[in-house]
Amino acid sequence: MPTRTISRDLKDRIPVLFFEKGYAVNQICTVLGVKKTLVYKTLDLYTTFGTSYNPHARRGGRPRKLTDVDVKFVEALLEQSHTIYLDEIQEKLLTQRGVSVTMATVFNTLRRLHFTRKCVSIRALERNDLLRSAFMNKIADLVPDPNMLMFVDESAKDDRTSGRRKGWSLKGMRCIQRRAFVRGKRYSILPVITLDGIIAHDIMEGSVTTERFLSFLEEHVVNLSQRGFNRGSDNEDGEDAGLYDSNGLSEVDRELARLRRKLEVKYQNDHNTGYTYIDPETAESYELTPIMMKEWARAMYDGVATVERPVSLGKVTFHPAKRQVALHPSRIAAGVNLPHAQGAGATDIGHLANMITTLIG
Repeated sequence: MPTRTISRDLKDRIPVLFFEKGYAVNQICTVLGVKKTLVYKTLDLYTTFGTSYNPHARRGGRPRKLTDVDVKFVEALLEQSHTIYLDEIQEKLLTQRGVSVTMATVFNTLRRLHFTRKCVSIRALERNDLLRSAFMNKIADLVPDPNMLMFVDESAKDDRTSGRRKGWSLKGMRCIQRRAFVRGKRYSILPVITLDGIIAHDIMEGSVTTERFLSFLEEHVVNLSQRGFNRGSDNEDGEDAGLYDSNGLSEVDRELARLRRKLEVKYQNDHNTGYTYIDPETAESYELTPIMMKEWARAMYDGVATVERPVSLGKVTFHPAKRQVALHPSRIAAGVNLPHAQGAGATDIGHLANMITTLIG
């Protein structure tokens, strides 16, 4: 009869029962239902390696057909092209490495390297990185706390929306369902969602137009008419409009965006869209928030920091409540962004109102 395979978690209990619980070998055999030879061998491995198995043991069987160099070649192919097909990897192994393997071998190699097939996260090829960095700087300046962010998006339904594209039926038979071919009436919903969930919404018949959207903001988010906001006002900082380029960026804005882009390239995480800085002295890792990225770029602009080394993370520059304004230095003297400032902007609701009026103006 073939030998019975003992799971690793069962072997892990042997050192625990022997060293911590004080069980004898005979008692361990009775409790776990194993033989003495296994108990003695496991205890010997635990004494030598600190584990219930030999970490240096190699798996038996035929040698792998792909060498370490071939595996590195496959990893390089995946790094170069994330959407490459298995047959393309197979072909490149044959033409460039001279190795003929099956599709199953390629698939098992990817699984052994912990690669999984998933949906592609698309980033626009036409994206302007400079404008994106400038926008992130502006958002970090307007929103010191993520709880102040509100997101509004239109969603709609009609008589055909609830129809499902796939269903179940017996093999060889069609899956038939009677449903409307005419769309019917269209209803739109405008929800406002924050970190606390949906805080306001409006349901209307038909599509959402610009007038309906602005009316929704005035009635359900912030009453712009009562605040007497003038959408045709001059630049909020009183700056000369001639100093801005065709993209609406001043010279300072462009330079800050360029510096921020350098930080984004250097500290971009591989597993998500965030940014992380690791202190080389303390080995502490810091998640770089939009405010921290903006203030780091400001510190680089002022000549007190570099791409490799920021100012001390405990100083004022990286404190959201005591930050300096990066995009519009003229606001510093006015103090409109300080937490103790008076007026509507001193509260979260007032700050949100200022944000909305700025964005839709």
